[in-house]
Amino acid sequence: MPNLTLINNGTFVVNGTEKALLQIEVLAGPDSLQENLKFEWLAVNMTSNKLFVQLTFDSANWVSAHKNKDLLVATFNDLSLFTALNGKKIKQNQSKLNRHLPAQLT
Repeated sequence: MPNLTLINNGTFVVNGTEKALLQIEVLAGPDSLQENLKFEWLAVNMTSNKLFVQLTFDSANWVSAHKNKDLLVATFNDLSLFTALNGKKIKQNQSKLNRHLPAQLT
């Protein structure tokens, strides 16, 4: 199991381009402005089957403030780093997770 420092700060070369081991993005929904969704993230805990990531938004009141929700995208760029409980590695077609973000309490 990788340590949190590696997850938070590590990089990996993908097709000749250096990328974060774990890349977290928030994509604006059709009614939102991307500049209102600035944030920082930090992996804060990890168990054998879960990774806990804390998102801190500059202006949380803008997150999913409209009917069409904003989208959280987590991309695992180093597929060999994260292993399932059964020992299987993440497959290429499963390396990106998409979740709609709920409105944030402020």
